[in-house]
Amino acid sequence: MSKIFITGCNGLIGSFIAKKLLKAGHTLTALKRSHSDLSELAEVQGAIQWYEGDILDVNSLADAMQGADYVIHTAAVVSFHERDWETMKKVNIEGTANVVNIALQKGIQKFIHVSSIAAIGATQGVVLNEKTAWDKSEVPSVYAQTKFLAEVEVWRGVAEGLTACIVNPSVVLGTGNWTKSSSQYFSYVATEPTFYPSGYLNCIDVRDVADIVEQLLFQPIENERFILTAHKIPHKDFLQRIANLLGKKPPHKEAQLWHLYFAYYLSKVRQWFTRKLNPLSHEIISNSQRNTQYDNAKIQKTLNFTFRPLEDTLQWTAEYYKQKYLS
Repeated sequence: MSKIFITGCNGLIGSFIAKKLLKAGHTLTALKRSHSDLSELAEVQGAIQWYEGDILDVNSLADAMQGADYVIHTAAVVSFHERDWETMKKVNIEGTANVVNIALQKGIQKFIHVSSIAAIGATQGVVLNEKTAWDKSEVPSVYAQTKFLAEVEVWRGVAEGLTACIVNPSVVLGTGNWTKSSSQYFSYVATEPTFYPSGYLNCIDVRDVADIVEQLLFQPIENERFILTAHKIPHKDFLQRIANLLGKKPPHKEAQLWHLYFAYYLSKVRQWFTRKLNPLSHEIISNSQRNTQYDNAKIQKTLNFTFRPLEDTLQWTAEYYKQKYLS
């Protein structure tokens, strides 16, 4: 069996990949900080060889990658708030460059970079695929720009001899902490809110992402990029389905643009007095209104892959959150 190093191992995607690879008998090493939350890996935490550090510390990174056959890079900062932009740029771009550089030094057999569908772009009115030209003017977030530039570092590594694949997941749905990441859709619906966004959601089951990463890791597929998205659904319908599964009243009013900006400026005023982070931003508002179409044919054809039905994903996640938070 292989020795595999995973960054971001304690996140939603990283934890599911780790559990899948451990079940298959592989040896895993990973980085963690002294204060890292490892709750997503509670049942397998002891089976992973941990190193303390982060991807901006090249010494701890090099130690953790020593002897690894493969690298799966999932670590990233995700934020749509201005105060996080510099940190996000440093971690997502410089951190990826560090992982790529050490992978080259260590002679890693294969490198899987978990990027984001945001790095494909968000041009409206066309179907976007893996070869769509990057159009910065159509990109609604700094996060998307950092993920695109992180991919540039991976392709630079490929030019220097690295064997790699990049995957671009859309919104990843799965069981975890519902105060984080995409799981907040479920905690939002649990409050029985009034409003829903007007745009569309592109999404995929975290188990599908883990399955695809495992297959790409060990199959002779080199230096390719794959869009990972399974379903596109209006936010209204998506939140309605979650509400039905949680036994909650669904949001019933479409949030108009003026609603969102009024809430944004009201939150800005409140932030001055409470010092709590404004939950809204211009980027979040812009993203919530979009209707972007992505082509997922390449990964289906390459791996003969079939995505899980959305209803299965929502039932699985909703049941987990009902038991964990609502019982």
